[in-house]
Amino acid sequence: MTSSIFALSMPWAGAVGWFSFQVAAAAGVGVNQPASQVVIAAAVEEPAKLVPICLVAIIAPGRVRRLLVQDWLVLGVACGAGFMAVEEVARRLMYIVANTPGFQLSKAICPEDPAGIVECMHAHTFSLWPLSDAFPGPVSYAGHAVVTGLVAVSIGLARHLWWRARHHHPAVGVCLRCAALGLPLGTLWVAIVDHMARNAVSTAGGWLAGVAPVVKAWGLTSNEAPWPVVGTTSTLAGSGQGRGWMLLVMLVVALLLDARVMRLGGYTHALTGAGRSGPGGSWGPPGGVVGRWGADVAEAAAAARTGAHRLRLALARAAAARRPRLLAQAWAEHRIARDLAARRQLDAGPHRWATSALAAAALLTAAWVIYTVVPPLVTDLDHRLTDPPPTFWLAGILDLLGALWESMSPTEKTALALIGTAAVLLSGGTLGLALEAGLGLATVLDAARPTATLMRDPWGTTNHYLTTHNSLEIAADAALTAAALVPGGKTLHGAGYATKAGRSTGRAAVEEAGTKAARAAEHSAARTRPQSIAESQAAHNNAHRGTQRANTPTEKPRSADKPGPGPVDERADRGDGRDVKGRYADGNAGAHMYDQSEAKGLEEYLDDLDADGVSVSEVIEDKHLAHINGAPQGRYYDRLIQREDGTWVGLEVKSGQSPYHGTQRAADNMVSPDNPARVRLDDGRTIEITEVQMKRVEKQQ
Repeated sequence: MTSSIFALSMPWAGAVGWFSFQVAAAAGVGVNQPASQVVIAAAVEEPAKLVPICLVAIIAPGRVRRLLVQDWLVLGVACGAGFMAVEEVARRLMYIVANTPGFQLSKAICPEDPAGIVECMHAHTFSLWPLSDAFPGPVSYAGHAVVTGLVAVSIGLARHLWWRARHHHPAVGVCLRCAALGLPLGTLWVAIVDHMARNAVSTAGGWLAGVAPVVKAWGLTSNEAPWPVVGTTSTLAGSGQGRGWMLLVMLVVALLLDARVMRLGGYTHALTGAGRSGPGGSWGPPGGVVGRWGADVAEAAAAARTGAHRLRLALARAAAARRPRLLAQAWAEHRIARDLAARRQLDAGPHRWATSALAAAALLTAAWVIYTVVPPLVTDLDHRLTDPPPTFWLAGILDLLGALWESMSPTEKTALALIGTAAVLLSGGTLGLALEAGLGLATVLDAARPTATLMRDPWGTTNHYLTTHNSLEIAADAALTAAALVPGGKTLHGAGYATKAGRSTGRAAVEEAGTKAARAAEHSAARTRPQSIAESQAAHNNAHRGTQRANTPTEKPRSADKPGPGPVDERADRGDGRDVKGRYADGNAGAHMYDQSEAKGLEEYLDDLDADGVSVSEVIEDKHLAHINGAPQGRYYDRLIQREDGTWVGLEVKSGQSPYHGTQRAADNMVSPDNPARVRLDDGRTIEITEVQMKRVEKQQ
């Protein structure tokens, strides 16, 4: 059976190669790419090498049920050896026959004899000794024969644990059967990780005689494991080291475990004809753990001694009678006695069809995993290895810093700048350096969110800046930027920020009054919709007038004959091209241009809601910046409308043929109940816009 498995594994190796090409095609990645070499070679080859054993289990399930643990080990080594023989021969032939630059360089540098060129090319060689280090380096791979032998012996050990669970307490039996289910899967996973680690090793140099190559673990995957679970498993499993020793240890353990099966099955009795109560009898195991394991060791030694003795006698009789058939007959009797003992213990229960069903289920599961799970993993790894490194992670950090800065009050911002100044001053820095550090910290945090927006969408952000700033504002920003690059520039820039902070302090002073005004404007059942809208608009207008009064310097009382202060200009530029209500300020190209169109659009939208039987709780005419997660920049909606169910709608009004360009449309399409646009109002409230409506009206004169 071992020779049949070995012979079947050799042509099957070609089929495994064809499967690997199909998986690479499904992933859209070439087989010569690092992602394919690391993932496909490991995830496809390691389970596929066990297919010959699964086929035998389907065709001859009774024979597989009687396999001992040591039989599984030998069959696994045969599967891996047959696969490795074909793979290594094909690899060397393709490398030598192909006219590659690497081989041309080898011909020019390496010796002419075959042994010398193999050693010069650092080609791996294998031997029958399982402890030979075929793949030296930081990550080792013992070869297909040893690794597949370990996976197969884990299946045999799981089968033995399942059988032994019948002879223990039910609780212990449950634990043994759970271990039997997890042991083969865990061993196969370690084999896949070992294969991944080996294929991810990069080797550089070493072409010159006496110069060792530079070997790096995970060199093909940017010097780190492709996934954390792979790196953790490789580290815990010893990076593939010592697999040959593990195979020898498992062989000894298999002999001891199989000895109990042979003793309970009457193997020694069948060979020697001794009584059932003799040392080789099949009575129950002795009491105690030590007694049972001692009996297993004694049975293994007795079986080995008896078998060797019978074979020696058969060889002597065959030589004396000159009949070699006597030796073959003695060997056949030995195999029959062994098979009968295994049949009595391992193949005595019902449901013998379960072996074929389990083998077929294992084949189908492996095929499903290979064709559905592996290709996406290969594609993901290839993108991470070949695509340029993303810079959005830095933009995310800047967004977090910007959100933190915007959530702080003016007092907290000033305290943070003073803390930075004090830290530099107490560490021995000069007063000028300390002031530059503190004000520079405030400047950096204030510019964090715009910088993040610029990193995500440079062209869109630049276009938005140019369309919302006039020439004078652009010149002023350029002058401030230039001033920040010369000594003392941070102080000038910080002074500009201090002016903005003072303005914010004035708005905060009337926050309480604005809150009370907003509460007075809430919807009630007794009010009609027009009354509610009018009151809410009046409340917001009062809040803005309070803000402007707070920003106006306090003057001493004037005499009756002197004129008082003039009226406040609500259309004055607040610093960003818009007035205190968020509208285009006087002097801006868009000032007053769309007021009538926006009012017309609001009127039509409210009529649509009336027709649908939906009432409105509040309408906000002021324009506020709405922040949308994933959008390159914020949005200013023409009107904010709260419906009776409490949801907010952002209304965008387009006049005539005014374009609804891609940046606005893309940002509006991102708004949903799961990703709302957040707006902070002047009265301190933060609302969430869950829907955007666009109304197109005729251009108003």
